[in-house]
Amino acid sequence: DHITYDDLVGQENSQTRDQVLTTIAWWQKSQGLTVPGTTQDIVGTPWHPDDLYMWMQERQRRHEMAVGVYRVPCWLPDDEQGEEVPGKGRMRATLPEVWPVATLVALKKDQGSDVFAAQRELDPIDDETAVFPRKQAVIWPRDKQPPLETLWISMTVDPAISLNKWADYTALAVCGFDLDNRMHVLDLRRGRWSEGKTVDEIYDAFARWSGIRAIGFEAIGFAKIYKREITREGEKRGTFLPITTLERDTRVHKTSRIRALVPLWEHGEIILYDDLLALDDFLEEAQRFRLYREATHDDMLDALADQMQLRARPHKGASTPEWLIDDPILLERQRTEVAIQQAREEQGLTPLDHASLKVARNIRLYYQRLDDER
Repeated sequence: DHITYDDLVGQENSQTRDQVLTTIAWWQKSQGLTVPGTTQDIVGTPWHPDDLYMWMQERQRRHEMAVGVYRVPCWLPDDEQGEEVPGKGRMRATLPEVWPVATLVALKKDQGSDVFAAQRELDPIDDETAVFPRKQAVIWPRDKQPPLETLWISMTVDPAISLNKWADYTALAVCGFDLDNRMHVLDLRRGRWSEGKTVDEIYDAFARWSGIRAIGFEAIGFAKIYKREITREGEKRGTFLPITTLERDTRVHKTSRIRALVPLWEHGEIILYDDLLALDDFLEEAQRFRLYREATHDDMLDALADQMQLRARPHKGASTPEWLIDDPILLERQRTEVAIQQAREEQGLTPLDHASLKVARNIRLYYQRLDDER
């Protein structure tokens, strides 16, 4: 009629996504031992942002589980009786007879902020240990978004193709890069979508954001599942998407790819908008991400990291006078670019940005070489 679970989560079973989810599944299966009226005590301290204890508290906050939470961290904010702690403000120890504030500060230096936050503060999602601290997020109102024609815009899709039980989200990101190379996250969505629903979401985003230059798609997932589906949908709609497959270097872990976003985040160069569909979920996902352990969900971060393979900086500027160019190759390139822009102007089309013009120039020169060979 009563079960006590003591320290189900430890360092040894909380380092990977599979271990975290296996522990949760073990507890769920153990509920078959109970009878009506059985009570339970689940005692322990968290090790991972998504481990059993954090998972239960999250479900309790969402009113999905009837559970009482007795949570006593080592210290609490107290402006009147607290002692100053660097980076925390004034804190009051909850058991000063054994663990006074000065002792806790010294212990934090010995253990490190990440272990201390989890084991002593009972908060492995603490902003101090976060790779993407929530307080550094740059969120603009939509009316501050720059005009789309001034941005280089691309879409990336991170499909849920893995058979692992945690890979249950597909993420889609539309980003625009401005003249200062800042990433404007124009659209961000995530869902447990079927292949057909995923293709619908891609077409919806493509129609909403005019000027998308390329759609980056993980190569293996595209070849295995989506190539035929997207081709069929393109034939039906009469609109074919500019798909660019992204190869994965198996020697580079996903964590390393996501880490490329850190400098942009720290310098405020990733700009989010307050009406993004998945803004709250993304901020939670980003705050839970850690370099030293696997996250249960990092789909949207992975989609943004893929943008780094597609980004380009838009450019506006006059051509260099020909008499200043002494390299015949550079002169040929400029003359080709001028001819392309003039042809677009004659057809009533908008000028190409720098990156698109470079692609168009290379294509024209390639066909010109073929003609010369013939």
